Amino acid sequence: MPPVVVLDACVLYPAAQRDLFLWLAAGGAIRAHWTNEIHDEWMRNVERDYGVDRSVLDRVRKLMDLAAGDALIGRYRQHERLFQKTDT
Repeated sequence: MPPVVVLDACVLYPAAQRDLFLWLAAGGAIRAHWTNEIHDEWMRNVERDYGVDRSVLDRVRKLMDLAAGDALIGRYRQHERLFQKTDT
């Protein structure tokens, strides 16, 4: 079974890096996951830094969610307290 990888906003922000990790997921090398909050963060930063229209980013988001199947994680907040934070 491939490793489960949560792709944070810093991974999804650069387009080439995002494409690489999605390619790895499509090929079965990893099981990629993200949250709506992660989507919001990388999209907000790309829009701010590069002026990419929000409709373009919304389309990328939708295609990512469709292509990756179960990648979008929901209802995780109730479990956060069980895990140690690593980005302090």
